[in-house]
Amino acid sequence: VRLGSPAPSGDWTLVVDDADRPQGWLAGRHGTDGAPVTAEHLVPGGSLYDVTSGSLRSALDAALSSPSGRGVAVDADGRVVGSIGADDVLAELATARAAA
Repeated sequence: VRLGSPAPSGDWTLVVDDADRPQGWLAGRHGTDGAPVTAEHLVPGGSLYDVTSGSLRSALDAALSSPSGRGVAVDADGRVVGSIGADDVLAELATARAAA
């Protein structure tokens, strides 16, 4: 959801700016359902996982440091391209080890 958009209900929601860059997380129990999302509503996120140059370690760090449990994956320009969970990273690590 973008800053200034109506707040959704439900679980953690990633908030982005007009350039799709992550700004923080909106907690599921934020008490602002339907009201415009502002920076004051946001919980700071964890580290970001750069899909163009990041390692499995940085992906795991992003997932573990995120308040939602989902790491934010960004492109080289810092725009959100997806998210990743710790279980996803550990599964990929197991696949990489098995192939080695």
